[in-house]
Amino acid sequence: MTWVIATNVLLGYAVGISDIRITFGSPDSRQERDCLQKIYSVGPDLAAGFAGSVEIGFAMISSLQKALKLEDQSLAWDPRSIAEQWPSHARKIFNRYPAAQQQLGSQLILIGANPTENAPGASAMRTCVYSFSWPEFEPVQARPHEVLSIGSGSNVTPYRELLERYSHDHEFRNMLLMGESMAGGAATMFASYVTNVVRDNPRPGVSPHLHLCLVRSGQVQVWPNDHSYKGRWQAHSLGPPAQNPRPDFADMERFSMPTVATSFAELCEILGGDAALGRTSIAPIRGGFF
Repeated sequence: MTWVIATNVLLGYAVGISDIRITFGSPDSRQERDCLQKIYSVGPDLAAGFAGSVEIGFAMISSLQKALKLEDQSLAWDPRSIAEQWPSHARKIFNRYPAAQQQLGSQLILIGANPTENAPGASAMRTCVYSFSWPEFEPVQARPHEVLSIGSGSNVTPYRELLERYSHDHEFRNMLLMGESMAGGAATMFASYVTNVVRDNPRPGVSPHLHLCLVRSGQVQVWPNDHSYKGRWQAHSLGPPAQNPRPDFADMERFSMPTVATSFAELCEILGGDAALGRTSIAPIRGGFF
């Protein structure tokens, strides 16, 4: 269970947002825990987030990272080409897993800056967002202002309504752009709305603890939605906290990211071993897809 979303901000960058909750255990004793990072840099100007089977998801991320590594920093990948070639490779990875893992499903969101195109009215690269879902993993590209969504959160009405508001409400998007007094501020403001809608409408499998991912030419940044709050008042960093540290006030409480796993092995360790996840061992996955 999870929720991962992504959209093009049309200011020369794209943003991805993912929660950190996992659901595990046997069907009659399901447990939940906030402990997993689900969105990662996978190459120059590229990031990906996953939903569904955690083990398959990490295999997908690892495969992309290995295939998209570039020694020459003057080069960049065309995300459209990756989106076209990825489905066949994703199917191969997915089909190597036993039926028990496949039944958990597998979805991916890919975010990239396109080195061959510029954003409208700007010198920055145009960005693009794609989603892929099992069993065929055919790419779905985000239209202008559209927010792509994967995971169980996609079916929650208040969550879906927020994404539709972003897509269709021009004034709402303009309000978010006021945060661009700091680079990436619009992404932070949108993430604060996502945080609030999850907090105010809790659903099994989705956490209000989120990772934000900003992708632009030459840069992929991932950071948590940590903030200070008191009642309905909240204080967030605008953009990545390294550029604009989170304001802290003595009379405000802190909402801070718990410890999260960034690999399947780390997750098993946090949860007390493979048995906690019902893991089934498989042969190592080898090879790239380009």
